[in-house]
Amino acid sequence: MVWSMTRPLVLVTEELSPPALAWLAERCAVERVGPEDPQFADLLARADGLIVRTYTRVDGAMLDNAPKLRVVARAGTGLDNVDEAACAARGIAVRNTPDANTQAVVEFVIAAVFDALRPRVFLEKPVELPAWRSLREELIAKREVGDLTLGVLGLGRIGSRVAKAAAGLGVRTIYHDVVEIAASQRFGAVPVSRDELLASSDVLSVHVDGRVENAQLLKAEAFARMKPDVVVINTSRGF
Repeated sequence: MVWSMTRPLVLVTEELSPPALAWLAERCAVERVGPEDPQFADLLARADGLIVRTYTRVDGAMLDNAPKLRVVARAGTGLDNVDEAACAARGIAVRNTPDANTQAVVEFVIAAVFDALRPRVFLEKPVELPAWRSLREELIAKREVGDLTLGVLGLGRIGSRVAKAAAGLGVRTIYHDVVEIAASQRFGAVPVSRDELLASSDVLSVHVDGRVENAQLLKAEAFARMKPDVVVINTSRGF
């Protein structure tokens, strides 16, 4: 691809949706190239912008070979694979898309709840009556989701949306967070202490960020306080 000298050069190292690439192409010279590509080093030396997702590690060694780079963007929420300090030291702005996967994560959490508590089977062909009766017996749920208590550890952007989805199912929801959450953002979830959250939750959904304080957030002592049949779902970077 030949790029214009008057337009910024942006490298895209992993897959992006066609509409996003089209939007970029209207404004920049775009090269879809990964670090393993022989042309990457030459293009990086000329690049004004770098867009990554999950597998490209942006560290000091890479940035040393990108003298013109002005911005690193991650098409995703976390910045685990971007050395923010190294970027800041070089005057490179770092951006992410914090709300990009919120709905997908919420849907996954609700699906995981049903996977754990609402057994089901997909039939690809008719079955005889005895087999059908046997399947019905196997698929009777021991607990109905609407009768359970959902605990949300971290009622932020995603946790609050999980609470909203749970409210639609008639699920009692409690939560614990280190910051005060406005009532309008709780969607009916009731604030409780960490100890009560652990002890009362039939389903515990964890939504904390990747800060150092959240590493190994739930250890053996925390699980010892939970119900024996609790379902724990972790979709966060912390934990």
